[in-house]
Formats: sequence, C-alpha cells, structure tokens
Amino acid sequence: LPCFSLGWVREQLDMVSTELDWGWGLASGRFGFMPPPNGSYVPVYKLAREHAESRFVNVWMYVPDAQRGKQNVANVLYYQGLANHTLPMAHPGNHRVAGDDETTAAFFDFVRRLAPTLGARKPIQEIGLYYSSSSQLMTFAPGGFLDHDNQEHMFAHWGWGTALPWLHYQYRAVPEWKLTRETLAGLKVLVIPNSIVFPPEDVGVLRQWVESGGGLIVTAVSGTRVGERGNFDELAASSLASLTGVTEPSAQREQ
Repeated sequence: LPCFSLGWVREQLDMVSTELDWGWGLASGRFGFMPPPNGSYVPVYKLAREHAESRFVNVWMYVPDAQRGKQNVANVLYYQGLANHTLPMAHPGNHRVAGDDETTAAFFDFVRRLAPTLGARKPIQEIGLYYSSSSQLMTFAPGGFLDHDNQEHMFAHWGWGTALPWLHYQYRAVPEWKLTRETLAGLKVLVIPNSIVFPPEDVGVLRQWVESGGGLIVTAVSGTRVGERGNFDELAASSLASLTGVTEPSAQREQ
C-alpha cells in the first residue's frame, strides 16, 4: 500500500500490486483521491514505483456503483495509468473494478502492439517531490491518524503530485530514504511539501546539491522535528533554516 506504507517497505519488494478506491482512504481522508477530472491517482503511482524494484505498478482500479461497467471511465483510468507505468489488474467477475471484459481486452491488445516500440520509454523527470514517511508515522496513533482529514504532509504531497502532471511537468517522488547524491543529480528542482520531519543529518547532501545549482522549494513548517532515530523530537529552529533563511515556524508559514 504505497500511500500507507509508513516507510516500512523500502525497496525490498519486486513490484507494488494493490487496490485503489476513489473514496475514503487511510492516507487520503474522508473524500479520498476523487475521480478525474477532480482528482488523480498519478501521485500514488509515482510513489508506488519508488517502493519497489520494478518499473511497473499493478492496480485494481475500483469505481463506485454508478461508474461500474462504463467504458469511458475505465479508459481514462487505464491510459492515465499507462502513461505512468501502471497497468490495471484484470479481474473477471469482480464488478468493483473499472470497465468490462471488452474494454480490458482492447486495452491490453493496445499495450501488446505498442510494447516493442514504446515499452522501454522512460520519463525525463527533472522535478523531485519529497515524501516523508516519518512525517506520516509521527502523526499516527493506535487509533489512526491524529487528524484523518488534515494530514499535513501527506495531503501536501498528494496536492503537488496532482498539480504537476496537470501542468504537464514530469516529476519523480523522492522518499526520504532515497534522498541521495545520486537521486538529486538528475533533478533541477526539489519540492519539500509540509514535511514536518526532516532529519538534520540529511541537510548536508541537500546543501551540496543546492550549492551546485539545484532549486529548492520548501513549504509550511517543514523541518521542525528530527527523524525516527531521534523519536521525532521537536527542534528549536527548522533543520532547513540554513538553506531557506527561515527559522521561526510562524515566519515559515508566511513565506
């Protein structure tokens, strides 16, 4: 479950194969991701790829009762997924999934015919979108998230991850455990969206990249707590202050 991993699965996985629903979700609040054109699964696909070794993601695309069997709805989901290295899981007889047997067969026929020409394509991703599983874990309690409908970092990540493709910008999800010199070398811009946790020990590699010309966007109260090893202790000033020039959380909100 890439949108609810809490960082427990870190690359020790062949391929993400999961279920997705438009509505209520543990990491997406009571309204969920919402269907196109209001919402998008793309940020989930992007994040799923970073959890596993495979270039591809496999998903059961569930739809509400009113949308079941509608071919146009299925095609929107299928081809949006294909553009992001994601394929629908065909499940004959399961009426919760998008489309019908005819739509699914036509889609996979298209994939089969185009695979020799386009199968090896890779996106040029010069924007990175930081994902802090620690920020998610920090706000999770035995009864669930402290505020299910206000998950500060997760909702910011989903928001940026939805907006960027709508604006025709390719981006790569950058989980905190992949914030390395090698990952940053391929990026021109990195967005750190409302990441309450940003370990001070990770600032060094980020500083080297910024000093080499990388563009850094930091939003809201990012970097106000240490990482898992420090039990998420609160910092007197943001760990990112030396890069942003913003020390007080109140000032950070304004900027």
